[in-house]
Amino acid sequence: RAEFKASGGVGLTKTDATWTSQHVMSMVTTGAAGVGNAYWDGSLVTGSPFVPGNNSATATTNAIGKYRVGTANWLDGYVCELLIYNRALTSAERYRNELYLGNKWGVSIAAPVTGFDASLYGTRLYHLDHTDASVNKNAAATQALNNEAIDTVNDKSSSAINVQQTNNTYRPILKTAAVNGLQVGEYDGGDGFGLLNAQSSLISKNKAGITIAFVAKTTSLATTQRIFRLADSGGNTRVLPYIQNTAGRFCLDVKPQDAGVLKDTYGDITYAPNLTDWYVYVMRLNFASDLSKAWVNSNVAINDVTMNSTGNTSNTDASGDGDGNQLLFNFYGSGGWVGQLGELIIYDGALADGVVTSLQTALATKYGITL
Repeated sequence: RAEFKASGGVGLTKTDATWTSQHVMSMVTTGAAGVGNAYWDGSLVTGSPFVPGNNSATATTNAIGKYRVGTANWLDGYVCELLIYNRALTSAERYRNELYLGNKWGVSIAAPVTGFDASLYGTRLYHLDHTDASVNKNAAATQALNNEAIDTVNDKSSSAINVQQTNNTYRPILKTAAVNGLQVGEYDGGDGFGLLNAQSSLISKNKAGITIAFVAKTTSLATTQRIFRLADSGGNTRVLPYIQNTAGRFCLDVKPQDAGVLKDTYGDITYAPNLTDWYVYVMRLNFASDLSKAWVNSNVAINDVTMNSTGNTSNTDASGDGDGNQLLFNFYGSGGWVGQLGELIIYDGALADGVVTSLQTALATKYGITL
């Protein structure tokens, strides 16, 4: 067991059958009385909030691995890393620290209980969220209602790249209470959104890597269906996740352009998609190491497939890769995806495996998906 306590306070005990394994322990105290919350691997310890005490006025020397005075209570174990801040961290700051420590030391961190917060897992380059009623707009620029066509979805990241219809005829439909009580966007194979090159070049240009996460349900395997694509300014596909109907496979097709020469590499996983189930997809594209990796419901689908990339330095076809500067959702025409989309997030950088695990867990919790 572990005890959270400061001088003169009341101890809070956490008992765990796996206490001999590595764990991330956090304690945040506020106010003169030192009221605090304790966390074990990201989860709030039962009994919090409590009063561990406040020894800010104590002049004695602090110690690691023993009681601060005397020769008793030596630690028989390991301290891997210790972080002390001179103020009470916010919940988001504390959780980011736990994610950092968990990823570094191989500890699984629980998903936040206060709901999904996409900003906890990295810097967002783009965030489309059909579950947020406030950002899904109809043709009159007011909130889209159930069974109404979605004209615009406002970006929830700091990039402020709002996605708009590609064609008036092709627009997804808003469906309320579609999964776990959440509203989603429904695509029928012809619906599409597109982004202007000038805006979308901000997504991945000059980035060492990007990580893409989206939650979706495929409802038809009639054709090989393109869910969305990242393209260069000339419209040439560079990153394309799709469902291949012939074998029921999720595929990630990566086509970076290296010094003007297009190189086509891809990986896929064969699985039997249940057309009534939702899936959490994560794709990590590391332009620095030229490796791509993908997960489906936390299972590794594509493991470090070489992309033959030399970096992402341009949004033109003439030089650099041009990877993913234009984002098109289920662009209308042949091979359009049929299904429902909850949200799609593009993060700056190749997120570490541990952070990806936490992200998948949080998304699965939000949508009621079993990993």
